[in-house]
Amino acid sequence: MKRLFVYLSRIPYYLRFLNSKIYYKLKLFRLNNRKNEYIFNEFFIEKKLQELKHNGICTLKLKEILDNKKEIEVIDFIKDIQSKQKKTFEKEFLDNFIGGDFLTNRNFKFNLNNPLYELAINPTLITIVRKYFNHPCKLIDIQLAKTKVIKEKNGRVYSQRWHKDPSQIGVIKIFIYFSNVTSDSGPFEYLEHTHYRYKNKNTPRSKRIIGGSFYPKEQLIDNYIEHNEKDKKCLTGKKGTIIIADTSGFHRGGFSRKRSRTMSTFAYYPKFDPIKSRIKASKKDKKIISNLQREFIT
Repeated sequence: MKRLFVYLSRIPYYLRFLNSKIYYKLKLFRLNNRKNEYIFNEFFIEKKLQELKHNGICTLKLKEILDNKKEIEVIDFIKDIQSKQKKTFEKEFLDNFIGGDFLTNRNFKFNLNNPLYELAINPTLITIVRKYFNHPCKLIDIQLAKTKVIKEKNGRVYSQRWHKDPSQIGVIKIFIYFSNVTSDSGPFEYLEHTHYRYKNKNTPRSKRIIGGSFYPKEQLIDNYIEHNEKDKKCLTGKKGTIIIADTSGFHRGGFSRKRSRTMSTFAYYPKFDPIKSRIKASKKDKKIISNLQREFIT
C-alpha cells in the first residue's frame, strides 16, 4: 500500500517530464538509432554541423546531396515553373512562383511529386537541422522566387535590410540558388557569430521581451559591422549552391542591381516553437517517407 502511494504521488512529476526538454532528448535518441533515417556520410554532416553551430552559417552544393538524376529533375522543374504565372505579394521586389503569400497563412499541400517539396525534406538537410536544434523539428514554409532588378536610386526595403528572424532558440533557413549569383545579382548576406547559439553580447539587441523580427537602426548595425568587418559574408555562388543559416543571426536578402537571382527558401523551427507550419501532407505521402521526414511535416 505504501509503495502504491509513492507511485501515485509521482504522477504529477511524470506528467511534467513528458512535456520537458528531457522528453524531447529521449525521443531524439530513439529516432537517431533507427535504421534508414539518415544519410550515412556522418563526417560530411558533422563538418557542416560544426560550421553552422560556430558561425551561424554553412554552405554546400546540390550535387553533394543528390544524385545526377535527381539534380537534373529539380533543375528542370525550376525552369518549367518559371515559365508559368508568377505572383507579387508584400515584397514587391520578388516574383514568386511558390509561396511568398505568408501574410495570408494559406496552407501548402505537400506533394512528393513536386521535386522542390521533396528537396525540403532531403535526409541530409533535415539531419543537419535536427542535430543543430537537438529537438524534433518542423518544416514551416517553402518558397521559390526571383528578384527583380532594382534601380540604383531605390533603397533596401523589408527583408533586404539587416534583421533577425523571430525565434526562441534559433531558426534554420535553407536557401538554394537556381541561378548563378554574383555581387550585383542579389546575394544573401550574413553576419557570422550573431546567431542565438553564439550568445554574442556586442550585437545590437531588441528591447522587446517576446518575439517578432528585429530590424535595428542603420546607425547601430553599421557601427557593429565597422568593428566586425571579417564577420560580414556575401554569399555569391553558382547555380546549385546551398546556404544553411540560423537566421536568428543578422542577415539580409537579395538586392539585385544588374541581374536577377532565382532562389528557393525552406524554413525550419523546433516543434515547441509557437510559429505554426503551413505544410499539410496527405496520409498517402506520409506512409512512404521515413520517420524522420514524417516528423518534419506533421
